[in-house]
Amino acid sequence: MHVEDIEELYSKGSICSILDLNLKINHLNFKVNEALDAHDRKSFLSFSDELSNVQKIKNKMNSGDVHAF
Repeated sequence: MHVEDIEELYSKGSICSILDLNLKINHLNFKVNEALDAHDRKSFLSFSDELSNVQKIKNKMNSGDVHAF
């Protein structure tokens, strides 16, 4: 695979690093807490759903269910 292809996939958000996932999880945790403090149900549900999805992806990567070629 060419570097240009990898860069294109990364810029489109199709691939990311574990560090990117950890940063996204930290940010979403912050947004969930912020929504709780503001009693904003709609934002809370949106951010908590996205957080759950990102955590599932990270768990798959850590368990070896995701493979890189």
